[in-house]
Amino acid sequence: MGGTDGNNRFDSCELFDVETGLWTKLPNMTTKRSYYPGAVAIQRGASHRIYVFGGFDGTKKLDSCEFLDVGEDQSQWTLLEAKMASPRSMAYAVLLDHTTAVICGGYDGKNDLASCESLDLTTHTFSPFPDMLEPRSSHAGVHYNETILVLGGSRKKNTCEQFD
Repeated sequence: MGGTDGNNRFDSCELFDVETGLWTKLPNMTTKRSYYPGAVAIQRGASHRIYVFGGFDGTKKLDSCEFLDVGEDQSQWTLLEAKMASPRSMAYAVLLDHTTAVICGGYDGKNDLASCESLDLTTHTFSPFPDMLEPRSSHAGVHYNETILVLGGSRKKNTCEQFD
C-alpha cells in the first residue's frame, strides 16, 4: 500500500493471497502516502477492514487515517473525518483489541515523538494514550499477552520499552 520510489509517493494497493500465491489489485487510497506506521486489520464477518495512519505525502506529515473494507463488492478507501492529534510518519501502529488501535511515536517533521494516541474502531474517534518513555521514529513493536513492546528506532537503536 502506498510507498515511495525515492521521488514519488504512491496511493496504489495490492493484496497477496497466501493460498493461491497471487497478487490482486485493490482500489487506490484516497491519499498518496509513504512512511506510514503500517496498517492494522480487523475481521468484520466475511470481510476485513484495513486501517492506515498518517505518513508523508511528499510535502507534509499527515494526521489523517483511512480504511478499506476488503472482501466487499464495492470496496473503496474511506477517509476518516477525525484527525490524529499530531501529524506523524515513521510511527508504529498496533491493534490492541478488536475495537482499539494504538499509534505510537513517529516523526512530525521536526522531532521524534513520544506521544501515542488510540483510535476507537467502532466510533472512529481518537483519544490520548500514555506517552512512551523515549521519543522514537522508525521503530518496531509487538502486542503480546496484554503488553505493547516498542523496540529500537532511528536514534534509539538498542532500547526497548513496554506498556502494560
